[in-house]
Amino acid sequence: MSTHNPDVICIAEPLIKPPTLLPPVICGHGFLANFLHNDIPHKVGNIWVFWREGLAVSLVSLSHQQITVRVNSFLMSFVHASSSYGLRRELWQDLSQLRTNNEAWAVIGDFNIVSSVVERKGGCRPCLTAMNEFNSFIHSNALINSTTLGYKFSWCNKRWGSRRMLQKLDRMLVNQEWQQGNVGWRSKILTQKLDHNPIVMNSP
Repeated sequence: MSTHNPDVICIAEPLIKPPTLLPPVICGHGFLANFLHNDIPHKVGNIWVFWREGLAVSLVSLSHQQITVRVNSFLMSFVHASSSYGLRRELWQDLSQLRTNNEAWAVIGDFNIVSSVVERKGGCRPCLTAMNEFNSFIHSNALINSTTLGYKFSWCNKRWGSRRMLQKLDRMLVNQEWQQGNVGWRSKILTQKLDHNPIVMNSP
């Protein structure tokens, strides 16, 4: 956090129930003790979103695959898509309903699907139906891939040899209004620490 100094952080698939308050190690970096998550009874949430003090953040929409907030004048959707493309259809529908004609919007996170065959290395070919549905969501909402810096792939199955697989599952999609309000900004895939690489926004 100290290297990139983010104002908003999303953790996808923490695999634990959220604490009542953020740990002191997080609050010590200037983040609010209160944060958003999609934890519900009998089902552990898979998205946490927290932000720095002084930032105006309000909840817009929440489901088991996304949390959407308004940050100042921007709309930001943080996603952790299901591994089932049937369930991902619900996510595409939920997000498409959030689209507005004049509001800057960014959709960030783990989409659990590639947008083309070149975004997967190793393993079998990606499901064509799932890939087409993802691209249909992108195009119908006039979104643009801004993740063009850093590593080519964002996920690795941590195996070697013929069993190794790399994919670009994580990215940041933005609309034209976001680009106009954030000229020169792009997102970057950082060095891999776990199975997924973190993504950060880079200023010009």
